[in-house]
Amino acid sequence: MTFRNAVRVVVAAGCVLAATLTGGATPFNRMTYFTFNAPVRLHGVLLPPGVYVFEIANPDSGSNVTTVMDRKRSKVYANALSRVVTRPPDGRLDAAIIFGETVTSAPRPVNGWYPAGETSGREFLR
Repeated sequence: MTFRNAVRVVVAAGCVLAATLTGGATPFNRMTYFTFNAPVRLHGVLLPPGVYVFEIANPDSGSNVTTVMDRKRSKVYANALSRVVTRPPDGRLDAAIIFGETVTSAPRPVNGWYPAGETSGREFLR
């Protein structure tokens, strides 16, 4: 093997390695923890008080599914279609839940969520 061919092989191997390392990386899924001190509703599922993880299930392919899991990420409560919504311009970029209206005695419906530091969030589709 000539020196020129050896250099080509090393460069090709480096490109394959770089593609492998970056190709497997997952884009930011906007994982956010929310704590509820009262039961809430989410698409026919009643979430008891506790800590839940909200995240984009498919950040590589359109970001239109939100997964809601328990704190340990061992139980999935919902995989719901969602769409991108712009955060109201109040200047705050804290993580926040979008609640829907309900009667006083019923659990509040979760209509969407905003990850911390993001100017957009996800609204659940009905």
